[in-house]
Amino acid sequence: MVTFTAMAAAKIRKQQSLCSRIQVFLQTNYFKDTEEALSRSVEVRLPFPTSSTLEIVDFVVSGLKKIYEKDHRYKRAGVTLYNFTDERQHQPALFPEMNANPRHKGLMNAIDAINHFSSSGGIRLASQDARMFKMHQEHLSRRFTTDIRDILQVGCE
Repeated sequence: MVTFTAMAAAKIRKQQSLCSRIQVFLQTNYFKDTEEALSRSVEVRLPFPTSSTLEIVDFVVSGLKKIYEKDHRYKRAGVTLYNFTDERQHQPALFPEMNANPRHKGLMNAIDAINHFSSSGGIRLASQDARMFKMHQEHLSRRFTTDIRDILQVGCE
C-alpha cells in the first residue's frame, strides 16, 4: 500500500496538485467459500491539503489501522486520493501547525528529481516494497479524441 501511495503522491506533485481526502479500502476474496466475504473502507480527511509522500503515507497507515482485522486474508487493498486543489491557488491556514510541513516541498522536489534520473528506482521510503510496479497497458484502446496520432483516416476514391 505504501508503494502505491508513494506513486500516487508523485503523480499529484507532477500535476501541481494537493489532496485533502484519502480513501483506504481492503477486501477479502468474495468467491472463496471457506472465508467470510469482507469489504472495509475508511475516508481520511486530511487536516490540510498536501502532496508530500511522507504525510500522505502517514494518513494512509492511520486509516489502514482503523479497518484492518488480523484474522482475515485480504485479496485487494487500495488507496484513492481525491478532493484536489491547485497547488498555486492553495491558501495556507493562519497557524503553522494547521499546514503541511513547509520543508517537505523542497524534499519532495529533490526526491522527484533524483527518481527521474535514476534507473534503479531512486529514493524510496523504508516501508515501500523494493519491487518496481508498472501498470499493465498492453491492451489499451486507441485514443481517438485525445491523441492526434490516433485519429482515424478515411480515404475517398
